[in-house]
Order: sequence, then C-alpha cells, then structure tokens
Amino acid sequence: MERALIIKYEALVRELIGGLTSQKMPLAIELASLPDSMRGYGHIKENNVKAAKIKWNALLARWRNSEGGEKRAVEE
Repeated sequence: MERALIIKYEALVRELIGGLTSQKMPLAIELASLPDSMRGYGHIKENNVKAAKIKWNALLARWRNSEGGEKRAVEE
C-alpha cells in the first residue's frame, strides 16, 4: 500500500507543478500535505489512509476543474 501511495503522490506532485498558478497555490499546498494525515499503524493507519483518499479525490477534482478554491476572472 505504501509503495503504491508513493507512486501516486509523485504523479500528483508532477500534475500540481504542471498546473500551478498563484490562485491555485492554496489548493496545491493542501493536496501536497495530505500524506501528513496518513499516520499510524495497523487499522489506525488504514482508517487515516481511507479518509485521506476521500479528501484527495475531492480536492483533485477541484484542481482538475480549475476552481482552485477561488473564483477566476474571465480573460478576453
């Protein structure tokens, strides 16, 4: 599980770097910080990983929809 998470995290960081803007910085930091919540041993870690994955998916969906947590001005 941990090795798979590392691979997934590395891909996430590459995606964040590729789409980073000043407006999306807070969301990028929140996404990049998610592994900090995956602590513990045994069933405690498993529960923390499950919770982090739910949050990861929700935040990543926001990232990919270019919301970035803030309204964006329409550029012409």
